Amino acid sequence: MKKKRPTIGLALSGGFAKGLAHVGVLKVFEENDIPIDYISGTSMGSMIGGLYCSGLSPEQIEDIILTTEWHGLFNFTMPKNYLIRKFAIRKLIKRLVKDKSFSQLKPKLFVSGTRLKDGQKIVFNSGNLTKAIMASVSLPGILKPEKVNGTEIVDGGLVDPLPVASLKEKCDKIIAVDISVTYKEQLLRTSHVTDRSRLVKELKEDFVRMQLKNLKDFFKHQKFKKIPLLFRTILVKTLEYVFTPAAVLDLMAGRTPPEIAETILQSYTIVMGRVSDLTLKAYNADIVIQPTSKYTGWFEFDKAEEFIKGGEKAAKNQLAAIKKLL
Repeated sequence: MKKKRPTIGLALSGGFAKGLAHVGVLKVFEENDIPIDYISGTSMGSMIGGLYCSGLSPEQIEDIILTTEWHGLFNFTMPKNYLIRKFAIRKLIKRLVKDKSFSQLKPKLFVSGTRLKDGQKIVFNSGNLTKAIMASVSLPGILKPEKVNGTEIVDGGLVDPLPVASLKEKCDKIIAVDISVTYKEQLLRTSHVTDRSRLVKELKEDFVRMQLKNLKDFFKHQKFKKIPLLFRTILVKTLEYVFTPAAVLDLMAGRTPPEIAETILQSYTIVMGRVSDLTLKAYNADIVIQPTSKYTGWFEFDKAEEFIKGGEKAAKNQLAAIKKLL
């Protein structure tokens, strides 16, 4: 009689752009016929897990990632209680997962979020998938909290950066993909990154252009039109000449919302790394896959290929141990 194989669960951590490494891990699993019965995901892990469980292959997900115009997704706004508008991200996710509900997913998926009012962990395994993913990626200060049944939910990585616990009662064996870094590694990244990501530079320039456009729109306001035409023309032309995007960036000394977001994410990295360590001590995963990348920032989606290859390499390094689980 053939031995029944164990139930396998795959836990995908958060990690923003670095979380694209999950795609590389999934590619190796499929190439080697590694079965997955359940997936749990936090933040970017919930997004990649959601795409996969909704029916997209790792190769299809990779193609989407490598052809997506990322800077078009990040619509920065002037700081209020968040920095990025969510409508473009929501629209993309909704289209890719075909607006499916959890009941339509295979493998089954668990998505972690954090209830903002009290820090309680929330695990989604029913209802609308897009809504759950948008909640799980809503890092406070960067994306507006997602309202789910009247309750504000934010990024699951605040309390559950490596969602192993969601799989404990369902799976015989758990494989965790941990993208977090240590405090020391984060300091190294911050001090060594001198060549900023092209994407981050583009985001900064786009933001400044948007604000300059808002300034021009103000000059079209009814009150401004009361100023004599000659003076209006001179003022507008002078501002256009003096306040170019490059000049404004110099004046702001890099303190644009994209830079603010990077700072928030760097701080978040430290918290996520420490909570992930505690998670692994409390809920031992059978295997931990830890993709690495050299001194990369969290908005560097233009380095997607590097992150995916890093995931592939890390998964291949653990392949022999994974096959022993089966």
